Amino acid sequence: MKKFFIIIICIAILITAAWLIFFKKDENVGNGYKFAAIERGDIVNTVSSTGELEPIGTVEIGTQVSGTIDTVYVDFNDRVKRGQLIAVLDTTVLSTHCKDARNTVSRTKAQYDLSKIEYESEKSLFERGLTSEYKVDVAKTTMQSNRALYSSALTSLERAEQNLEYALIESPIDGMIIDRAVDPGQTVAASFSSPTLFIIAQDLSRMRILANVDESDIGLIDTGMTTRFEVPAYPDSIFKGRVTQVRLQPEVVSNVVNYTVVIEADNPGSILMPGMTATVDFLLEEKRDVLMVSNSALSFMPSQDILMAMREKMMKRRPPQNEIQSSDTSKPEEKTDSLQSDTLKTTLRENQETNSLNGMQRQRPKDMVILWVLDENADLKPIPVKKGVSDGINTEIIPLHEDVPVGTEIILSMPQPEEKKTNNNPFMPGRPRR
Repeated sequence: MKKFFIIIICIAILITAAWLIFFKKDENVGNGYKFAAIERGDIVNTVSSTGELEPIGTVEIGTQVSGTIDTVYVDFNDRVKRGQLIAVLDTTVLSTHCKDARNTVSRTKAQYDLSKIEYESEKSLFERGLTSEYKVDVAKTTMQSNRALYSSALTSLERAEQNLEYALIESPIDGMIIDRAVDPGQTVAASFSSPTLFIIAQDLSRMRILANVDESDIGLIDTGMTTRFEVPAYPDSIFKGRVTQVRLQPEVVSNVVNYTVVIEADNPGSILMPGMTATVDFLLEEKRDVLMVSNSALSFMPSQDILMAMREKMMKRRPPQNEIQSSDTSKPEEKTDSLQSDTLKTTLRENQETNSLNGMQRQRPKDMVILWVLDENADLKPIPVKKGVSDGINTEIIPLHEDVPVGTEIILSMPQPEEKKTNNNPFMPGRPRR
C-alpha cells in the first residue's frame, strides 16, 4: 500500500512538470512598468580623493656633529618647550678638540707677540740708520704671518666650542615629540647630511591633508573650497576642512597625472593622528531640500509609435479651432491638453531629428528633460522639467509649467509590445517536426 502511494505521488509530479513545460504559456517576467518616485532631499555634487593626514607645522631635529648619543631626555608624545634640552652627544672628543684649539691659540699668540717686538726693534734701528730696509721688511712680513696664524687659531677655537655646543640638542619650538629615531649609545654620523633624530609637531590642534586629485577633476578644485573627509578610525564621524593650496607640481602615478591639493582642518580633541588615511570629498555644489529623481528616469523615452498614438488621441480630445473663442475663456483642461500636445510635438520632432541620417542635434536646452508619468486613464503624460545639481545617482528637478508633488511615480521603463510566439506544445497542431 505504501509503495502504491509513492507511485501515485511520482506520477503526479511528472504530470505537473509536463504541464509546466508544454502547456503553460510563457509569462512576460519583468515586462511591466517600472517607476521611481520623486523625493525631496539634499543633493551634493562632489569630487572624491584620498590623502594622508599630517601636522601643519613640523620640525625635524638633527645634529651637525658626529658622535655617540649619550643621553636622551624625551620620548614619544612628550611635550617640549623652546630651548629645552632633549638629547646630549658624548662630548669627550669634542672637548679634546677645544683644548687643542686653545693651545694653538696660545702658541700662535706668543709667536705673534714676539714677531711684533722684533718688527718694532728693526724699525727703530732703521730710523737711526743702523740696519737695512730689507731686514725691516722681513720682520714686518713675519709679524703679519704670525698674526694671520693667530687669527686662524681663534677661528678654530670658536668652531670647536660651537661643535661642543652642538652636542647639546635643544628643541627649537614648542610642540610634541611625534618621532624619536635614536636611543642612548647609538652612533650618528653627520659627514654628508644631518641625520634626523626627532620630529616635533608644533600644533596638533590643526592638521592638513595632502590629497592627490586626478587631472580630469583638478579644474573643478579651487582655493577656499569646503571639503569633508572620513578616516577609518572613526567611521561614524565626518570632519570638515578647507582647501588652502593647489600645488602646480604634477605627479605621475600609474600613468595618470595627479596634482597635490592641501587641505587644512581642525582637530577637535586631537583625535586625528598623523599618518591616517583620509577619504576626502570636495563639495562642488550643494542643494538642500530640493525635488529630486533617479537619473534613470531622465533617460526614458517612449517609442515613436507610442508618441504618435498619444498625439492622435490628444488631438481628438481637443475641440476644433473655430470653437475656441479666446485663450482667456478656454478651460484649464484645454490649456493642459494644449500644453501636453505642444510637448508631444517637440518630443516627436526631437526623436525624428535624433533618428535621422544626418544626426541633427536636439533643439531643446541641454538642461531641460521630459519626465513621463501615467495619468488617471493609464495614459502616458509628459512633464517638462529643468535639471539641476546631480550627485551621480539622483538629479534635482525644477518643474517648468506645473507643480510635481513628492511621491509622483516617474516611469523608468514600460511594457514592450508582445511578439507572436511559436507553438512549443508537441501535442498541439502546428508544432514543427524535427
